[in-house]
Amino acid sequence: MASRSTPRSAGSWMASVPSFALDIAGRMAPTSMTKKGMLTMDGKRRWTELEKGTLRVYDSESASGAPLLEASMMFVEVISNNATPATYNLAPLAPCELRITVEPEALNRAIDRGRSSMPMPVGIGMGGGGMLNSVAATTEHSGNMARLTVCLFAESSAEKMAWVSVLSATAHGRRQWAHARHELNVTINAAKDSMGRGNQHQQQSPRS
Repeated sequence: MASRSTPRSAGSWMASVPSFALDIAGRMAPTSMTKKGMLTMDGKRRWTELEKGTLRVYDSESASGAPLLEASMMFVEVISNNATPATYNLAPLAPCELRITVEPEALNRAIDRGRSSMPMPVGIGMGGGGMLNSVAATTEHSGNMARLTVCLFAESSAEKMAWVSVLSATAHGRRQWAHARHELNVTINAAKDSMGRGNQHQQQSPRS
């Protein structure tokens, strides 16, 4: 389990941290898990490992040489079935198959989904979740890699689900923590801007 640092005290701005940021922090998944073993890709058994938040797939059954695939789980999406609206139209998956997509926009998408699902105060609107004020789609956290999808096959459906569970939990946890940091930075910057405008107003006011 990766260590989790505690935010340093930065003054009274903490009182302004929105409840949705606290909600994000309260339902975090693990950010780092470890799993190693054989998976088949392109008809060949390959040593595969998840360690310290990075997924690596090697060319052979040994971990020698540079990996064929190396990606931060921050930008990895895992598909294990066709049971969601986003996967209905994809090609069917075999019982032992999982698909790994390296997605440069995975973190941006996670932040936007998280914002749209935040609970609104009771009595405000009729739409359920979502932020009170509309915001532009997040674009500043794009990954510097090419989009890529690979099919991996485990030796059994049980082993497939073990890989899916570990990979999904790690990817979700890392993106959730990144989402929380993003919202915290937004709040800090907004508080600084507000204090800066307040100080400027006091300097200009003849009554100050």
